Amino acid sequence: VSGVNGNVTYAYRSASGSSYTYFLNILLNPSRCPTITSDLSTNTVYALAVQGSSIVMKRKPLAGNWSDQSLVYPVTGRMNPANLTSNFASASSTNASQILLEWTERVANQYNATFASIPIQTVWSPYGVPDPWNGYGTAPYGQYFNNLGESVSPSTGLLTLQQTPLTVTGRGLSLDFTLVYT
Repeated sequence: VSGVNGNVTYAYRSASGSSYTYFLNILLNPSRCPTITSDLSTNTVYALAVQGSSIVMKRKPLAGNWSDQSLVYPVTGRMNPANLTSNFASASSTNASQILLEWTERVANQYNATFASIPIQTVWSPYGVPDPWNGYGTAPYGQYFNNLGESVSPSTGLLTLQQTPLTVTGRGLSLDFTLVYT
């Protein structure tokens, strides 16, 4: 909820609760058009809003607080962004590991609908970002499998499905088995 002074407040009520819990001014600076997305794989909540010509984002992990996280500006330098909206849920452990944003921009007397897709962290892996070379061998519960990737050829319209059933990242060479269906 965005107040008259631009402060964004996050409120929730548990399924068994009778009252709301509030977190005031979670995005620190005056903001407009707030929206939230929940990661159903990790129960992380992402709050996004318009601040000036940028879109600001902050996340709250299940076992964390809003104040523990830094502000991130995934979209900057836009022309009069307004009417920001996002998908209500994502699932980072699937191929739906993105926050989908849509907003309008007014240029002269025209409105442009603008779209952005922000990737969110997938399940934990010792071979994930930021440094994929700091793992020591294979690890239990590491991410070694990918879901299907889809693409459509712009010239032929042919649908291509790519499946990587096994990936083992090594220090010098990686082992990847990839199946491509066209």
